[in-house]
Amino acid sequence: MMRLQPLFSILLILDLICAGCASVPMSKPSLASRQQYIESNGSISFEIKQAMIEGKVIKGMTKEQVIAAWGKPSEVLTWEASKSLAEGEESWWYNRYFNIFQPIFYINFKNSIVQYVEEIYK
Repeated sequence: MMRLQPLFSILLILDLICAGCASVPMSKPSLASRQQYIESNGSISFEIKQAMIEGKVIKGMTKEQVIAAWGKPSEVLTWEASKSLAEGEESWWYNRYFNIFQPIFYINFKNSIVQYVEEIYK
């Protein structure tokens, strides 16, 4: 029983350190908010509507749809500011600077349309 105390202390310290590095992690808009967006924007494909209801981001979504599904990103990188992106590309990051136990989400846009979404674990 006594051997668990040092391990517990180490885990508690690590947890406090991680919590100190984190501010507010990604907070997706509510289902009601996503449904309201869908209802007010009638020209959305069935696949994109379904993804939005499920709180997902998929290829083919617009930036506005991504914000309606996931909220604003923690970081945005444009092709003008990055040598790693091609002209017309933009990347959005979610949870990039938050809790180490949460995945990072990376979305790549080309001409304001989602090309792909990656889930990265630290």
